[in-house]
Amino acid sequence: MNDFYIDPKRQNKERILGLFFQHDALSKPQIAELTGFSLPTINGHMKDLENMGMIGPGELMDSSGGRPAISYRLQPRSKLALGAEIRKDFIKICLCDLKGEVVKLWNIGVEYKNEKAYSVKLNSLLKEAISTCGYPLDNILGIGISIQGVVSKDGTEIIFSKILDTSELDIDVIRKDISIPVRLCHDVKTAALAELWHNRKVSNGIYIALSEHLGGALIKSRCIEHGRSGYAGSWDHITYSTKGKLCYCGRRGCIDTYCNFATLFDGESIPDFFFKLREEKSKSHEERWRKYLSTIAFGLYQTWLILERRIILGGDLSMWLIPDDVAFIENEIINRSTFTCKPGFVIKSRVEHHASAIGAALPYLAEEIPEYVRPIESWSTYCKPETVEF
Repeated sequence: MNDFYIDPKRQNKERILGLFFQHDALSKPQIAELTGFSLPTINGHMKDLENMGMIGPGELMDSSGGRPAISYRLQPRSKLALGAEIRKDFIKICLCDLKGEVVKLWNIGVEYKNEKAYSVKLNSLLKEAISTCGYPLDNILGIGISIQGVVSKDGTEIIFSKILDTSELDIDVIRKDISIPVRLCHDVKTAALAELWHNRKVSNGIYIALSEHLGGALIKSRCIEHGRSGYAGSWDHITYSTKGKLCYCGRRGCIDTYCNFATLFDGESIPDFFFKLREEKSKSHEERWRKYLSTIAFGLYQTWLILERRIILGGDLSMWLIPDDVAFIENEIINRSTFTCKPGFVIKSRVEHHASAIGAALPYLAEEIPEYVRPIESWSTYCKPETVEF
């Protein structure tokens, strides 16, 4: 058979399924109107989709005369995926559905230790999440684990990780006796995937993680751009001062050393800092915050000047950003620019909570969504090697 043969029956079924990702509810006559398919064709495909658990009947539609038609809806929890995020003092696990919504969340206080016992503990927590989530294993497509480090595109190898020493983190131990796929992924890239899923207006951009440490991901044609070795988007290691502070990467003066949480908050909790900033109008906190935003803008200007793409401000601080903060960063970039800049290119992330964990789950779910309405790339396309010429 020709390798490029497309099964028309499968194609028609996917076209019908895709409509349920675009509409809350549809009747069979409405599907006929949208697709041009005959009712017998629609009945056959709808029966298959119901048997798969992907769609189900809902309430009766409004009728302008005659017998009202039955509506059908997507069953978003027919397919699920788990995403986990590893940090130095906790593990977060999200169970997500076909709409990219969090069905269940686990926040577990676990101190990261670079030893085999940590991988064993993570394996145990993942098994517990699977067994206690309330859904059959057959519904769960896979597990993505986001870490603060650069990961190979197939998710089996950690290429670079110095925030956490992951030399003893063992993917084979983590996925032992787990019958569904398990893979590692870069925390900022998965956060960018979560943003793409929930913001269809972004085609190209620079996703910026304003978190414990800075991070970045490049978005090109709604896909994550990895570069030759996986380091694309690492704006956090732009040099701010050649004689500056020592960075965890081993170099001096990286912008991360001036904009990490240790420098910004100086031992304060995030809520306490922003209470003093917003409510008490503390001048010292205002000065520290403005200096932080200005330094962020300095690094982003270097990146924006080369790429000239929309900048999306995400990460742990995104929920604390107000419109004035976003405008301040954008104005700082505009004021530095040699060229005329049209305002509106700096925006705040839509996904303010659990973005890295959510994004680690989503590519498994994308595989189940018809390609013409698929919000992000699936792991199968994410893992394809890029052709990068030098």
